[in-house]
This record gives sequence, C-alpha cells and structure tokens, in this order.
Amino acid sequence: MIKCINYFKEIILDKLPVKAFVAGGALRDYFMHDAVINGSDIDLYLDSKYKTDTLLHFLSRNGAQLYESNFSIKFNFDNKIVDVILEQFDSLEDIIKTFDFTVCCVAADNTRVIYHPTFMSDLAAKKLIINDSEEFWKRNIDLKILKRL
Repeated sequence: MIKCINYFKEIILDKLPVKAFVAGGALRDYFMHDAVINGSDIDLYLDSKYKTDTLLHFLSRNGAQLYESNFSIKFNFDNKIVDVILEQFDSLEDIIKTFDFTVCCVAADNTRVIYHPTFMSDLAAKKLIINDSEEFWKRNIDLKILKRL
C-alpha cells in the first residue's frame, strides 16, 4: 500500500495547500493499472469547510475550473482533472460508506489506504456489487425502495 500512497502523494496530495483525501475511481484505476488512467478524474475530499474553501481558492488561482454542481467543483490542475467534493467527511471510513459500488469503496490519505472488505476480490473478478452500508442506503432512499420490490 505504501506504493499507492506514494503515487498519490506525488501526483496530487503533496501539491495541495491542505491535507486532502483521495477516494473512488482514481484509486480503483490505480489498483487495476498501477496508474490513474488518462481521462479519469481524481476525487478530493476534505474534513472541514475551511480546508475546502482554502483548496477551492488555491485551485481557482492555479488551475482552470471546468464544471460546478451542488456537490462538487471540477478543475484542471497540473494536467490532471481534480474534482473537489463539497461535502466534508471526518474520515476515510466515512467516505467509502457513501459510495454506490464496492469496486469504488476505496480511499487514501498521506498515510493509509482503506477499502470495503470485498473491494479487492470484486475488482479482480470485475463484479459490480452494490455497497450495502447503512449510510449508502440512507442517502439513496429511492434505491432502497427499489431494492425491496
């Protein structure tokens, strides 16, 4: 896992003015290809509004804004597409609880990588399994209703 942490520190985390978390598809790509594949974005999560605002200010001055929604703001920064998630999370564990599929339930910071218990096996088998965490279903009540049909 140290190789993965060092990779993300080199390509993005050490270039930012605040400590951020990386999660989701960029990490999935790394475990499949030993790199973030061209065209994939890097989702960045933060643990405070102050850090989010600081990072957005930094990226506005040092990158080009590409897209904005109620949930995230996407930038081209250092020849990478970074997506700053506007909701704050206290921990890596809290982040992956909200993801839809187990093959996306992976997160990292400067010191560790965590993932769903079936992340590696589902990724290797190329299985698309819905994350069954309570937090995911709370956030996606419409899907919960469909699941029960």
